[in-house]
Amino acid sequence: MKYIEIRIETTPEGIEPLSDRLTMIGADAFSIQDEADMLSFLDNNRKYWDYIDENLLSGMKGVSRIVLYVCDDEAGHELMDVLPEELSSLREARSDVDFGSLAVTCSTADDDEWLNSWRKYYKPFAVGDRIYVCPEWEEPGETGDRVVYVSDPGLAFGSGIHETTRLCMELLEKNLPAGGTVLDMGCGSGILAVVAMLLGAKSAFGVDVDDKAVSASERNAALNSVSDKCTFVCGDLTAEKELVKTPEGGFDVVCANIVADVLIYLAPYVCEYLKKDGAFLASGIIDTRLSEVCDAFENAGLAIVTIKRENGWCAVLSRQNL
Repeated sequence: MKYIEIRIETTPEGIEPLSDRLTMIGADAFSIQDEADMLSFLDNNRKYWDYIDENLLSGMKGVSRIVLYVCDDEAGHELMDVLPEELSSLREARSDVDFGSLAVTCSTADDDEWLNSWRKYYKPFAVGDRIYVCPEWEEPGETGDRVVYVSDPGLAFGSGIHETTRLCMELLEKNLPAGGTVLDMGCGSGILAVVAMLLGAKSAFGVDVDDKAVSASERNAALNSVSDKCTFVCGDLTAEKELVKTPEGGFDVVCANIVADVLIYLAPYVCEYLKKDGAFLASGIIDTRLSEVCDAFENAGLAIVTIKRENGWCAVLSRQNL
């Protein structure tokens, strides 16, 4: 199916009344792109990130627009015909609002074309010595003795492409004992729990404060045929210890691929779930925060064993001080 993408340039002040007018005329399939909203979101969720791509920030510089999607059919063209009049009427009715230019640009695209252009950026690739990541629409080909993790790049952090995930997977393949048990704190898409099962873990348990992450993790486990040995729950392990049925003696491996501030917060709780000789694999650490994270781990009774680095990101292997 072909559709038309209509971009309407406005101002932060004009976003809300413009959205209301579009909804009123039945054009409610739209998204809002606004620099002020993005910066506010980032500021209010600072604990979830340490680094933002400068290209993203520069690309949103001064942007306030609504992107409207309509089918490339008679109804869609009728809406396009009345849109200039509606915008003019809105500006006249709300003379108290600075709408900016209200400039309109249109382009036509095809659903299949969009899907293929998105998918072409995701190809199979190897991680470490034992893992092979393959998008679900691709054939893995010859993989040798590597385990194949089938990825869904539509899931949050589910593709395995980012450095933080790859670093953690590399540590996991080296430090997971055969038949071991794994706890993933902040499981996201469940990728580490699923990969652990493919590598030969006995069971894996994932916890996340976001129920959408739990749903994504369950789908990911099903995609890789390991649902029967993976459990995912929503909650906060630091406040609800009953969420996890900890194996006798603790988990062989505890993973956390999050951000520095959350890792620092979690550090005092890790040893409650970790076997005395178990491995804590932490990733998502930008290099400028590494020393803070390592200090927090050591203060919590964890000894730093290995630090892996790639493109400004770090992953840390630590074990309990015995």
